[in-house]
Amino acid sequence: MLDVKTLVFGMALLAISQSVGAQTVAPCSPTTPRHQRWAMKTRKEPATFNVADATTLSIQDIVKWKVPKGKILTDSTIDPHEDQIVTVTGWVRLVKISPDDCDIHVQLGRFPDKHVPQIIVEIPATEPAVRQALAAKLGVDIPKPGRTLFFDGPKAVQVSVIGPAFDDSSHWTSKHPKTGNKHGSGVSTLWEIHPVWDVK
Repeated sequence: MLDVKTLVFGMALLAISQSVGAQTVAPCSPTTPRHQRWAMKTRKEPATFNVADATTLSIQDIVKWKVPKGKILTDSTIDPHEDQIVTVTGWVRLVKISPDDCDIHVQLGRFPDKHVPQIIVEIPATEPAVRQALAAKLGVDIPKPGRTLFFDGPKAVQVSVIGPAFDDSSHWTSKHPKTGNKHGSGVSTLWEIHPVWDVK
């Protein structure tokens, strides 16, 4: 039989190993008080939602969607796709916390090494468990705003995300109607998954 000292020592070692392995998400305070289409960006997962009801799409499927013309900054749906809950699998190529709203900005690629196509998926601060799940899946700490993590080739991690489709219309320009202005290097569309409700 194990004596009490041996049992306590073993439990202490287990606690230490678990704490060392835990990943963290850096704290963030938004630099901008108001955000365009914020109600759409922070939609809550319905209590009755079933993962099996989500539409499974590829990154290329989403890239093929037509992007609505113009900057439409309403807090209601601006395209039928925004009523869709989708699940998408891709390779994480870039992760950062956006300083303006504290969303975790993730760029998912169709490939682990080719630059295009990529889409953006965003995890707002209103989804702390999902943010933590991403850090755990990647096996890294998510750094404070101003720092960016890049994942290329063998470093790229494949994940699946679930959430509503979202047209990030605020980045739309007539010069770049499909990809927008300053929407992310390698990103092929203004369509996003935003907010992300789950990461696997």
